[in-house]
Amino acid sequence: MNQWLLVLPEFGLALVFLLTWVAPRLLGVAWVKSLLLILLAEMLLLAAAGVLWQMEGSGRAVVTLMWVLFGVYALMGWGLCRLFESWWPMITLGMLLATRIWTDVGPALAMESDPRMLAVRGVALLGVVTVTSFLPLPRLGMTPEVTRDIKVPGEGIWVDEPHRLLVTGALYFTLIPIIRLVPA
Repeated sequence: MNQWLLVLPEFGLALVFLLTWVAPRLLGVAWVKSLLLILLAEMLLLAAAGVLWQMEGSGRAVVTLMWVLFGVYALMGWGLCRLFESWWPMITLGMLLATRIWTDVGPALAMESDPRMLAVRGVALLGVVTVTSFLPLPRLGMTPEVTRDIKVPGEGIWVDEPHRLLVTGALYFTLIPIIRLVPA
């Protein structure tokens, strides 16, 4: 039962991605922007975790490097805040970081403390992004009118075809907890 509690936040996030894909007006089209930010924040956290995992040594040098990395990622978050004209990117980064800490500390699973799980996360995200970028996917509730109402700044496949973003998030945040629940 304890293992299920540790993966509930990610399953919940997968459900929000799925609901937004199927019925975007149910939660509000603004959620698409927030979910885009969540996936961008996840990518930042994966990169940060990879860098932190490679840190060697102890004491003052490690603490200094951690503060430098914190500053760099805070600047990236601030940049996302400016781009999206919202304070949500910082909240999103904080929520994902808190979820990571909560699940990492859990005694039932040794997740990101194991470099293999970090690698699994990275491969899973890259794989899901690749698959959802090329496969034909139904728009479901993401009609052209809804896509126009979202008003995500920038350009690219996730901006032009936001249903791909939503499927990516739903698959990724379902896949990771399932992998965690499989006995090693």
